[in-house]
Amino acid sequence: MRRLHLRRATPIAMPLLPNFPSGGVLSAPLRLFCLKAEEGKTNMPRGKSFDEILFDAEQLIRVWTDNDDFALGEVTLTSLQAQVAAFKARRSGVEDLRTQLTRGVTEVNDQAKAIQAINTRALSGARAFYGPDSAQYEQLGGTRASERKPRKKKTPSGS
Repeated sequence: MRRLHLRRATPIAMPLLPNFPSGGVLSAPLRLFCLKAEEGKTNMPRGKSFDEILFDAEQLIRVWTDNDDFALGEVTLTSLQAQVAAFKARRSGVEDLRTQLTRGVTEVNDQAKAIQAINTRALSGARAFYGPDSAQYEQLGGTRASERKPRKKKTPSGS
């Protein structure tokens, strides 16, 4: 048999730190947030995707519309519909921002590749124009031929 653990909904004084200036009292939502943060939990709903949550809410609205006598305390059909509409609008805005971010990152990456190609061409051009042992080639990031370590000859392993 499973036991159900309920949390109190009323604010309870809970000390944060011994020297907390306001006496260390937290409101219930802030206390719950701190408890979840301590436990490593996130504020995102678990187990269901946003699409599933939205589907369930729309199904609730359809059933509630057909049954006017249904009640959920302070939650009304109108307030739920407003919350669902606000959720859809905010989610759409987030998706638009995500698309803009993806586009922006892609454009920055493309520009970086183009600049890197120019840098590589410039280094090769300086090597060809000024020579592999020139100061200009070194200023552009190349290693001068005179500063390169000579290759070590491979010694055949004797058996």
